[in-house]
Amino acid sequence: MGYLDNSGDIILDAVLTDAGRARLAKGDGSFRIVKFALGDDEIDYSLFNVNANTGYEDLRILKLPIFEAFTNNTSTLNSKLLTYSNNTSLLYLPVVKNLDTTTSGLSSINGGYYAPVDSATYDLTTVAAELTKRTSGILSTWTPSQTKNLVVYDQGIDSASSLEFLGASQPDLVEQQYIIELDDRLLQINTSVGGQLASPSFVDDDSIASYFFSLSNTPGYFAEQSGGPNVSNPGAGHGADGGFDIAFANVGGVNSLTQKSIGTTATTGLLGTRLVFGLLTTPDVRNQAVTEGLWLRLGKDNQVISFDGGVTSPTFAVINTVVRITGVTTGYRTDVPITLLKNS
Repeated sequence: MGYLDNSGDIILDAVLTDAGRARLAKGDGSFRIVKFALGDDEIDYSLFNVNANTGYEDLRILKLPIFEAFTNNTSTLNSKLLTYSNNTSLLYLPVVKNLDTTTSGLSSINGGYYAPVDSATYDLTTVAAELTKRTSGILSTWTPSQTKNLVVYDQGIDSASSLEFLGASQPDLVEQQYIIELDDRLLQINTSVGGQLASPSFVDDDSIASYFFSLSNTPGYFAEQSGGPNVSNPGAGHGADGGFDIAFANVGGVNSLTQKSIGTTATTGLLGTRLVFGLLTTPDVRNQAVTEGLWLRLGKDNQVISFDGGVTSPTFAVINTVVRITGVTTGYRTDVPITLLKNS
């Protein structure tokens, strides 16, 4: 990897990603360039000099070194450029936020989760009730569960504006498609209801699986936000049932998610879609001993972790990984830290 020579002519440097090269190698007609993306990862806009002579304000920016294009899809285009048709009245951009409230039974730990890979490890994390486990950011990732392994993210404009469906005023800002990326050696995804395993769109040479979910084709991963639009008919405005109805029989008796993360209060915010999915560990992670395989190559053994406000637990083998969620429409991206645990 090197830098482009930007001292003279404008250079357009383009390469195929790992996925593009794999499809080209198949030779079966599946390789078609149908879209491209632009990014500004190397640009420092603070170098714009408002005091410079006219025409030279951005000279320092234009002279910034630019990387050559490279094929590793996990290391490039972290900051994509966007174009909106109605940008004259656009004051705020939507975000994708973790639903993280103790009353919903879906709390995280600083935006991330602990993921015990078997029931024995899960039981050792805390002696408290199921609700406390779930509100302590502990997922049960060894079997599909309607409640114990769910991750919920809300999309919309996080403001103090009166509660409204984002699609009513700015439909081009509503995310109806998401890409979820994760390490295929460690984790899988299942539906929120029924626990059906999802199939990745593709897995690259770094074992990063990409899942593509859309409201039209995979509605099982979408739900209504509390007080938000009906997910089956988002143009209709607020859904009659309010929140995402799901039985929380095993989590403190909570029967529905009546909370939301968008807006400063329960009656504010411009609400988009809600993404809901379950995380499952792979059979290799569940069945391998801490002294072999993935645990030996990627993990650390004999780690002490505290739960429930500082109560020291037994020691665990730990593998740290990240689940990345990207909105296809806006390009908004958020990373979810996951700590896999196995009893030492």
